Amino acid sequence: MNQMGPIWYTSVCSVPAERMGLFLSIPPTLNVLGSFVVGRLEKQLLLYGGEKMSGLRIQKAMSVCGAVVEAAFMLIFGRCKSATIATVAWCGIVIGHLLHGSGFYTNYEDIGGPDAAILWACDNTLASLPGLVSPIFAAAIFKRTGSYTLLFDLCAAMQISLACFFGSCASTTTARTLLNQRRQGKRDRDV
Repeated sequence: MNQMGPIWYTSVCSVPAERMGLFLSIPPTLNVLGSFVVGRLEKQLLLYGGEKMSGLRIQKAMSVCGAVVEAAFMLIFGRCKSATIATVAWCGIVIGHLLHGSGFYTNYEDIGGPDAAILWACDNTLASLPGLVSPIFAAAIFKRTGSYTLLFDLCAAMQISLACFFGSCASTTTARTLLNQRRQGKRDRDV
């Protein structure tokens, strides 16, 4: 979105470059402020959820909800011709992304332990690769169709697919617990 925003506002919404900052500044601000809201929500769920609401269970539920919200607002954004409506849709994508990222660091701490920072750095580098490819992909779609709508439709379809996959497959049992269970099972077989 950060890469496509300026292109969208100038070429699709016909916003002059000198006015573009007005629209481009709102979603990142929401991203910063929303992080605190999502963190507070996670804290409340952990406090009142007890055993039924582990950090990974919260992450699974919020990630699925977030991916659905992102997909819905991507479909809206891809069809916007008004800069104001596009900004509202982009803010919806930001909210979905915040929910989608809920509990993100829990997995790194659980799996990586003291090496969590190294694990996160490697994973974040790999996660940045689509950002290198997306401008080329967007330009190819625009050249072929004369619109960026297909790009956002494809992104929305991928988000829904990820939500379905993550919702059905993601474990709510921590990696350390699974590892301990596996070790105990091996000890039981050896005895």
